[in-house]
Amino acid sequence: MAKKRWIVITLESLQYYREKDDTKVAGSVSLIGCTINELSIENGEHRFEISNPPDNHVISSNTAKDIEDAIKAIRKGMDQRENAVFGQRLSQVIRRQSTTLSKGSIPNVVRESVKFIRSTGLDEEGLFRLPGNTNKVKDLKAHFDEGIDYIIPEETDIHTVASLLKLYLRELPESLIPSENYDLCVIAINTYDANKFKGINQIIQILNEIPSVNYDLVKFLMKFLNDVQEYSSMNKMDIDNLSTVFGPNMLTVNFHDPEVLMKSTKMLADITKVLIRHYNDIFVISASKPDGSDQSRESTISEDIYQDLEVASSQLCKSKVIAHNNNN
Repeated sequence: MAKKRWIVITLESLQYYREKDDTKVAGSVSLIGCTINELSIENGEHRFEISNPPDNHVISSNTAKDIEDAIKAIRKGMDQRENAVFGQRLSQVIRRQSTTLSKGSIPNVVRESVKFIRSTGLDEEGLFRLPGNTNKVKDLKAHFDEGIDYIIPEETDIHTVASLLKLYLRELPESLIPSENYDLCVIAINTYDANKFKGINQIIQILNEIPSVNYDLVKFLMKFLNDVQEYSSMNKMDIDNLSTVFGPNMLTVNFHDPEVLMKSTKMLADITKVLIRHYNDIFVISASKPDGSDQSRESTISEDIYQDLEVASSQLCKSKVIAHNNNN
């Protein structure tokens, strides 16, 4: 049954109040990435639908003007967001970016943030853990929304840029790995716990099915995070910490049960750990031909190659320990 509410439309959301004079928002509906569908009159009520899968909201009024004004305000906001980067679908940003930049399929805000952090210092203690300046993050966001080819000033604090990158990923309308892959990811992690080789191949197969723009961004980020964790002795951000920070952006979870949410949070961190730890297995070895040249992403790794990598990795770790002990 429909409930009477008073609404306020902002650039990014429709907020509703229980009473006209209330100051406390009763709830809100995101307008980022939504579509507006005008509906037929029903029981004398003029209606329209805000569709933002998996959620759909029907707004109604007994006067046509109220509905017309609401639709006009929402569409005006959509027009203002047309050139925005934050809160926009990844495919939309890349499509628009491709007409103005020759920087491939990585959003410029991500590329510039990673470039800045690499040049400033991957060894910065508390990277991605310590917050940046909130007002400066907002300023950077506004600059990128005004022009996608914006370059971050050299004097910017590294934690502010790290916060900007996290904000961009958090505001994506869809997760990097589409939510319909959740059950497959659970299976892959359970398989990985029992058999790393089989689990990795299942993850590769999941990634093969996601949109190419999502795949490219996941690959780009995992390479970067793999490099970040190489400096964990200084930045204090090992794979576990990075997975906790970035896991929620990898896959959307639409559960409300606290116990299920807790389990899903662990799963998101676990799959992010695998993507970082086995970056070469998943994104490099599996996408290379026997002669070393690149091919499409449909391949999986052979068990022989995986076992060779495990042995090489083990020997490398032993060498590092021996060298470290000898230095002492």
